[in-house]
Amino acid sequence: MSFFKKIKLPGLILLIVILLASAYAGYRVADLYYGIYNPDPESADNENNGNEIPVPPEEENILNVLLIGADGENGRGRADTIMLARYDKETKDVGLISIPRDSKVELPGRGEEKINHAFAYGGHEYLIDTVEKFLDIPIHNYVTVNMRGFKNTIDILGGVEIHVEQDMYHETWKDGELVPIINLQAGTQILDGEEALQYVRWRGDADADLGRVERQQKLVKEVIDELLQFSSVTKINQLLEQASDNVETNFRLSELMNHAVSFHNINWDDMETATLPGESQKTSAWYYMVDKEECRQAVKDIIKDDEEQEDMEQENTEQEDTDKEDTEQEGSAEGKQKLDKLRA
Repeated sequence: MSFFKKIKLPGLILLIVILLASAYAGYRVADLYYGIYNPDPESADNENNGNEIPVPPEEENILNVLLIGADGENGRGRADTIMLARYDKETKDVGLISIPRDSKVELPGRGEEKINHAFAYGGHEYLIDTVEKFLDIPIHNYVTVNMRGFKNTIDILGGVEIHVEQDMYHETWKDGELVPIINLQAGTQILDGEEALQYVRWRGDADADLGRVERQQKLVKEVIDELLQFSSVTKINQLLEQASDNVETNFRLSELMNHAVSFHNINWDDMETATLPGESQKTSAWYYMVDKEECRQAVKDIIKDDEEQEDMEQENTEQEDTDKEDTEQEGSAEGKQKLDKLRA
């Protein structure tokens, strides 16, 4: 199978392809599945090796999947795109949170570096270990995908409709002359695989990497919408073959089959997307500075159910009312003191 030349979009797209297609063409999944399956020996039997992250009660029904796009060969290189997909098996809520590649975090045994360096040092195993320790959650599965798989998937779907927010243009030197490598016009349009790649690669707006993250999330949602309306058995087979050639995962076949029906019934319009909170700063290099506790809370919040969200909003409203009353009382007391002084 081929590995990781250059990628700008996370593996969620092809993961969803596998899950949905298996519901329609299960008889073919078994044959193609073994082309993408890469078991993790340490977790193959779900044995506790003493290093597992303790699972709190509120996380027991959560499936965490790390989605990795890499820019190197043979399963190495730096992870260009890192996303965490969280799926609540009880409520059917789905959340997708982006981890900016320049996030400055503790790499186990190495000190603080950009999180995407972890993949270069130790592949998906070390990146998973880094994310688990930073966010204090277990990562149950991972998916990687390369650029060719992304482009071909979009093309098999017949393109995807995207509103391009502004003109996007970038050029680079090739054979002694400047050649455009990104050239998109503003407006709503159907993008093919190459154009979709340009859309998520562009970094020319004021938001730079964060803007690119938002475009990645936007494209993921649009592709999911296309997949959910997809019914061509012939093209489903093509999608499965793309997955076989361009995806690596430790999902077991039984897990894929079990998740396929549940994922198909999810209301993807309600999928929450977010980015780890932080801000870009330049020290010796550009870093995305993140606070561990804020990031852990953001991960928990991405799939809060409606009732829990309403409770939080109610608590915030009540707290605001209390603060307002306290301020008014303080102001009233201060005014009374001034009036008493004048009378005296």
